[in-house]
Amino acid sequence: MVDVLDPTASQEQCDSTEEGKNITKMEKLSPCLENMPLEVISHMLSFLPNRTAIRAAMQSCSKLYSAFKNRQAYIASCVLFNSMDESVYREAITTLNLKNAEWKGAKAGVATVYRVYSKEERDVLHSQYLTFDRVKEMWRLHKSIEYFARRIPKSLIRKHPVVKYKGAYSITPSVRARFQRALYRLDAFVELMKATISFLCYDNGGENRDPTHKELEEAHWVHCLRELEEHRMIKAFDCQYSATEIEQLNSICGLLITEIAPCFNTFLQHDIELGAKVPYYITEPESPATMSLIEQGIPFLYDFLTAGCRSVRSKVMDAVKPPINWKSYVSTRPPFPRIDEQLACVIHDKEGEPAKWAQMVIPDFVTRTPFIEDPDAGPECAFAALSRFSGLFLPQEHDAEPGFPPFLCLAWGYVFWDLKMLEKSRLFGINEKDRIANGFTVEMGHPIDSQWNALAKYQKPEATDKLLVSYQLKNSLVNNGYTGYFDWEKFESDPETLAAITDDVDATTQVLVDALRTMPMTPADITALMLDLDMAGPGQAQ
Repeated sequence: MVDVLDPTASQEQCDSTEEGKNITKMEKLSPCLENMPLEVISHMLSFLPNRTAIRAAMQSCSKLYSAFKNRQAYIASCVLFNSMDESVYREAITTLNLKNAEWKGAKAGVATVYRVYSKEERDVLHSQYLTFDRVKEMWRLHKSIEYFARRIPKSLIRKHPVVKYKGAYSITPSVRARFQRALYRLDAFVELMKATISFLCYDNGGENRDPTHKELEEAHWVHCLRELEEHRMIKAFDCQYSATEIEQLNSICGLLITEIAPCFNTFLQHDIELGAKVPYYITEPESPATMSLIEQGIPFLYDFLTAGCRSVRSKVMDAVKPPINWKSYVSTRPPFPRIDEQLACVIHDKEGEPAKWAQMVIPDFVTRTPFIEDPDAGPECAFAALSRFSGLFLPQEHDAEPGFPPFLCLAWGYVFWDLKMLEKSRLFGINEKDRIANGFTVEMGHPIDSQWNALAKYQKPEATDKLLVSYQLKNSLVNNGYTGYFDWEKFESDPETLAAITDDVDATTQVLVDALRTMPMTPADITALMLDLDMAGPGQAQ
């Protein structure tokens, strides 16, 4: 099938003998079309509903093909933008403008963020960005975002006990748009942080240093100029969104990693080369190297997840140049967007404490003005009642220890659902007025506090043991010139083979395996111990 964004292929299709006869016949029957200026036809094509319609037009008539080629970037971009929800379009345009802005150094970076998100600039589509190649990249990104905005909520509704409860949740147009906006927001955040990391300390001649006393008053938790500049850039980005929208950013990053983790872990089991580099599964959204995957871009994740077989996934992974760095700690890796830097500063400056704003509408300086006004109150109400900061907005029981509730809600995307869905799922008092008047409660037996973990099977000691042993074996295979497929099922199910491999491992590997059997260790602890034992494989050594 001919791609609408491949005019050469379309021309070849139109040049066939049979098509030529049809085109000649059409042109003879359509003198009005023949005499119409290309600019007018191009403008008409921009109103077609989708790529299928454009493809059909291009294949039907050489005049229409010429009109498309005359303004292909304009037509393709119009069809793309017209297919979007209005709120998604605004987020997409701002993401495009931010990614295409050029700057060096944190001072210029902060100024750029405020300029791009200003009222004068935020909805402006700059024509210099609309080259055909960039439009094709936008199509690819949006296709990937549409895919994950469908897949992630479907997975939650099918699997997560909270989202399955009472059949309350569904994928409405507003829910779908929230997921799409959050994915665009994640794309913008990752690209901004990649640019930030490239120019850290640029304003200081590239030299890092200790923060000054005045700088520590700005952010007392930083230890050096690099950390301060990263904080300033993230804070500038966070300021452009409401606290709820930044929570959606945090949530979508974790949900995206959770969605791709099973596929990645299976690939890790069956691929010799990757298995010789990575001795741990993705066991949680913030496992080592997860942001190394995210920084490759949402289209990369789409290609990896939708690949039909291991060999195709291997090609997707191998196409990344330079190869993905799998170290646990990489200074050039974008951070996981776990903290709302602006809200953290507000809580610190305003001496936030439990129940501080429980008996009032949450002040605007806490929640901030949203970038996209959501017509449904669900996300904001959910944030006030269920976020890690909810202790600020809920009354405290007289006999309760002062503090904040455990945070379990990011795993089910609590800031993406409509208010009616939240209320139907027996979350009482989640509406702002009810929360202030009567407090927030949940139905007895509600699964909201359940410790559900989609990746639990990869955290079991036996799973970790087997992967570590296979890691050692795969390194031996690589050293002997083997690449490609690893028969994990045979390796895993053959007790004699597994016992022989375990008995044959070197001393340092046995130390690591024994340590894992006797103490709980995070993936970061695993890699740190491996580095201490000088047994990190290719791509792991510091």
